[in-house]
Amino acid sequence: MSPPAAVPPAATPPGPATRAPQLAETGSDGLLAASVASAGLLIGGAVLYRRSRAASRQW
Repeated sequence: MSPPAAVPPAATPPGPATRAPQLAETGSDGLLAASVASAGLLIGGAVLYRRSRAASRQW
């Protein structure tokens, strides 16, 4: 008679020492600075556009 086949141990659930799943890093750390810079450039462009339009009407 042959010996019984070895049964692998059942997988144990993760214990409290494991970390919770996290979202991947997307590189959005500088989003606030980029938004502020973008708004500043848009406002600056609008000011320059209005100044050039006002200067062209004076002639």
